[in-house]
Amino acid sequence: MSDQSAETTIALESIPAMCAIVRMDEAPSFEACNSTFETALGVEAESLTGSNLLQYVHTNDTELVSGGLSRAVAGDETRFECRIRHATSGWATFEVRARPHSERVFILVRDVTDQARRREHLGVLNRILRHNVRNDFNVIDGHLELIARKTDDTQLEDSSDVVRDAIDRWLLLTEQATRIEQLFSETAERQLPIAQLVQGVVTASGLTYPDATFSVSVDSQVSGTTSSLLEEAVHELCENAAKHTTDSPVVSVTVRPGPHRNSAEIVVEDGGDGLPLHEISVLETGEETPLVHGTGIGLQLVRMVVEHVGGTVAVDTAASGGCVRLVVPTVPPVEG
Repeated sequence: MSDQSAETTIALESIPAMCAIVRMDEAPSFEACNSTFETALGVEAESLTGSNLLQYVHTNDTELVSGGLSRAVAGDETRFECRIRHATSGWATFEVRARPHSERVFILVRDVTDQARRREHLGVLNRILRHNVRNDFNVIDGHLELIARKTDDTQLEDSSDVVRDAIDRWLLLTEQATRIEQLFSETAERQLPIAQLVQGVVTASGLTYPDATFSVSVDSQVSGTTSSLLEEAVHELCENAAKHTTDSPVVSVTVRPGPHRNSAEIVVEDGGDGLPLHEISVLETGEETPLVHGTGIGLQLVRMVVEHVGGTVAVDTAASGGCVRLVVPTVPPVEG
């Protein structure tokens, strides 16, 4: 093994996730990979090195994989999902993130089989909400409007208004559910420098909420990229802080090294009273009690996005105001 190959292997082994360097000759082939990748495929490094990557990919996904890798070697960072033959569980769905690396491609791979199944279930539920429920509510709302015009009974009019308000809340929920489905079916997810991502969200939030004061601080030790989906999570937390604190909210966002290798911590703080206990439960676990529940899907969206990219969410209840901590994975620069 050459000194350069040894250095590449050491660099790959420092990354806990499945990762590899792929050469793009007549067909994409493995040049090097870490032991996590070898274990998942059930193939030893000696057999894997130089082999055609596509032989491990489901036949229906080979064109998708070839296209994604070709775009990456041309200079674009790409993300796609495909089915790969797993050593112990047959075909599994993996998320592949590919980026150019000295005329080759660096890939970071993650098993997302469970997420793919949940996304499919979510899509079915959302279609029911968007079509069946929404159409029925529009019919009910139309009849309520007709009743209101035909009666002079004040009590009946008030009751109609209460029902109409409830319908409006449900229609808002269906719109939020549609937003989530679109977000997770988005094919344009890409890797962004984490500092650039957070600074961009904070700047946009300041323009949207001019009465709030936003600040951002990025530790100089933080580097690497992270999923562009996190823009939605950070935006939701900034928006929540700006809308539900004082008349002149002060929101600070801090980015610093995370507790694990190749991770970063994003902390969103405000000067308010903090999140209610039931919303903390939604944010950290996604669970709601039958008697107490959140008012929307915004905090659920934060949790879903962070879990989707492989991170965690925690609320610091000891802080003087609201404080939410996101620990998210980052992809370090790979030296050529």
